[in-house]
Amino acid sequence: MIEGAEAEATARDDTEAQVDGNEALPEQRGMLSDAPNAEDSAAEEVDQEEEEEKQEQDDIHEPGIHFRCGDVLDAPFAPEGFGVVVDKGTLDCVGMRVPPKLPLFPGWEEEEETPMEAWSGAMHLLVAPQGHLLVVTCCFDAAEVTDALAQCDSMFAEEWSFVLTAREEIQEEGTVPVRMLLFSKQPCADYASEGSASAA
Repeated sequence: MIEGAEAEATARDDTEAQVDGNEALPEQRGMLSDAPNAEDSAAEEVDQEEEEEKQEQDDIHEPGIHFRCGDVLDAPFAPEGFGVVVDKGTLDCVGMRVPPKLPLFPGWEEEEETPMEAWSGAMHLLVAPQGHLLVVTCCFDAAEVTDALAQCDSMFAEEWSFVLTAREEIQEEGTVPVRMLLFSKQPCADYASEGSASAA
């Protein structure tokens, strides 16, 4: 009976120590100190997302074919990272979209970005200098695509412009023509002349 009473008293003392935070058992203090901190968890999530994004960027430049889903008008890629970009139907979908109605206020028409301007900016962003853009379209002709690319006001279009280098049209009986337009991203005439003058 005495031994049983001593064991019960010891168990009661341990329970009281667990309740009192200042007198917690060493094992409990270790568990408390190892509890995850909200700020640390958030920082770890951000680091993990950045690491995954960096890995995806690295994978893109590895040999082979890689698929990535994203918005072409807000491409999840580094600027001017592709030597060749093939647009098969994207221009037709984006370019034929009706711009959303904006509240009327003075000058709103000039400030609104049209779908064609958004597409052109995306192409300038994606294609590397001296790179190529192949557009396959059944809705626009060569002049319309050339004009859209030329009127881009993106920062990536300040020194570079797309020059039409080849075209081909395929049409089967009873169908609309499919146009294949190949563009090369070349220095703008003004910057090219400045570069040649400085070299001389």
